Amino acid sequence: MDYVIHLAAESNVQRWQDDPVSLLTTNCMGTLHLLEAIRLKQRERVKGILVVGSSHEYGMGAGGDLSEETPLAPNSPYGWSKLMTTSVAKMYAELYGLPIVIARTFNVIGPGASAGVCATLARQVAEIERGARPPRLVVGNQAIERDFVDVRDVVAAYWSLLTAARIRPGEVYNVASGTSRRIGSMVEIFRRHALRPFEVVTDEALLRHDEPLTVRGENRKLREATAWQPQWSFEHSVLDVLAHVRRAIQDTTRPSKERKEVRRRESDDDSWNAPGIDPIKPGHSPA
Repeated sequence: MDYVIHLAAESNVQRWQDDPVSLLTTNCMGTLHLLEAIRLKQRERVKGILVVGSSHEYGMGAGGDLSEETPLAPNSPYGWSKLMTTSVAKMYAELYGLPIVIARTFNVIGPGASAGVCATLARQVAEIERGARPPRLVVGNQAIERDFVDVRDVVAAYWSLLTAARIRPGEVYNVASGTSRRIGSMVEIFRRHALRPFEVVTDEALLRHDEPLTVRGENRKLREATAWQPQWSFEHSVLDVLAHVRRAIQDTTRPSKERKEVRRRESDDDSWNAPGIDPIKPGHSPA
């Protein structure tokens, strides 16, 4: 065993709002059990451990540029669960000397996304294209700006954090694009590339008046410690989400045998891999 990349967690923010016990048990206690098992049984075999936190640790009140020095003030069960997770990781790095590095990741988009605002809008667009819903894209606040980072850039950042010589154990590094994007700009990308026209409708129930207008992750610490730079454009990432959702919806209408053949062909296609990243096919371990 060389490296441990700890991604197991509950990540649906709204779903667990009313069940904090299950959320904390999975995210915090799951991390505790993993690190304790490594400490007791695998310590000498592990070169590096990556624990993934979340920008939700900063809290909804934090706006503008968020660096690793920004005070942490989570205001949701999910945000607290991730803060407790990263705190446990820091404890094991400082007290037990485990080679742990912590990634505080912002809004991940790109192929394979099934949750979040981009995937939600993409699913609506794909259903509109197939005539499965009226030609109306239901949105929340289009004026807010968030930092979206492509999943392929995230994978590259995680690997850099595990392998770069200048990384310090127990340290937190923001994984972010460093640029904020309006939700409205995402909507416009979908509008330009949709196969059928649609109108945009604002749902008042989706508006949250306690959230900051702009959130942007400062990624200087990560860039200075590694050779990492984001490679994937925002529009490319958004369109890859749409392509993934289109295939997923189409896949559900195929006979079972045909679905298996399509998946087999897609698993043999490495074209989605980012430059400089070894192919990681579905069902294969990156280690």
